[in-house]
Amino acid sequence: FFNKMHFKRNVFICRCTFKQENEEKINVNMLYKKNREELNRKEKQHKKEAEAKQPEPTVQSLEMKPKTARSTPNQDFHTHEETEDLMDENCILKTDIAILRQEILTMKNDNLEKENEYLKDIKIVKERNAALEKSIKLNEEITKTAFQDQQELKDLKAENKRLNSELLKKKESNTERNLKLTLQNTQDISVQEKMSSDISEVEDKNEFLTEQLSKTQIKFNTLKYKFPKTRDTLRTKPLDLETLQNDLSQTQQQIKEMKEMYQNAEGKVSNSTGEWNCVEERICQLQRENLCLEQQLDDDHQKEDHKERVINIQRGSIESGKKDLLLQEKNKKLMNDCDHLKESLFRYEREKEERVVSIKEEKYFQTSRKKM
Repeated sequence: FFNKMHFKRNVFICRCTFKQENEEKINVNMLYKKNREELNRKEKQHKKEAEAKQPEPTVQSLEMKPKTARSTPNQDFHTHEETEDLMDENCILKTDIAILRQEILTMKNDNLEKENEYLKDIKIVKERNAALEKSIKLNEEITKTAFQDQQELKDLKAENKRLNSELLKKKESNTERNLKLTLQNTQDISVQEKMSSDISEVEDKNEFLTEQLSKTQIKFNTLKYKFPKTRDTLRTKPLDLETLQNDLSQTQQQIKEMKEMYQNAEGKVSNSTGEWNCVEERICQLQRENLCLEQQLDDDHQKEDHKERVINIQRGSIESGKKDLLLQEKNKKLMNDCDHLKESLFRYEREKEERVVSIKEEKYFQTSRKKM
């Protein structure tokens, strides 16, 4: 601010001096013209006076008169006196003319000296004016550049402010996204734990069912093996028939219970597959969010014009890169879990088909027994 005031004061002083010198220049030119006109006027006046007082033709005529008087000695004496008076007057006029010419020469010399001085002064004034004009132009250029620099500084400050606000907004949005991702990760972990617990329960029940099926199959095979013998002994032992019927009803009850347990296991498997579909959808959503974050990071890198912004964005990109690595690791874990779940589901489907085949075989044997 002080430099600006000092600069304005210097410009004002230069303008005042330039104005004063212009006024002096105008005054000098006017004085020069006035003196020139006065000198010309006096010169014309002296010429007119000299022409009016010039007695040469009369003197010559008077000089001719004595010759005629000599030739005519009878002329009057008064003419001689008049000629002498005219000669004296002519000498006086000649001396006056010489004095006037000398005065005119001195005035001309004085005017030439004054004119030279005036020309020198005018030259000096012109040089000063040129220097002042140069200084004024320089000052105007300096003011213009200073104004442009101030405007650029204001624009840079506004741009810096805008970039800082954008960075703050992006930081806030990144923190919100990170919170959402952490919450989603915790939810995914809880869902994975629940799924793993459900799958473990289903596997335990499947193992129990396979054991029960193997036991019933062994029992059915033994009954099948005993059936021809019991058919022979039915005629002799009615009590054994009742026991066999009881055993058969027990096996049928066990088969019914196994069917119910199998249906419950199928329901749990369908629930686990639904949860698995939810997990897959969640994984796709996380991948889409990761792609959006990567796109935003690319956009942020393309807009890096300011140094502070570059540093902040590099830090943010490092942090987001770490977060992306963590998300990629989590996605890998989820994909591995998905593969394990798919393998377990495939195993379960295969066991399910085997159980269906074994149950169909049992039904076939039961129907064949009833027919027998």
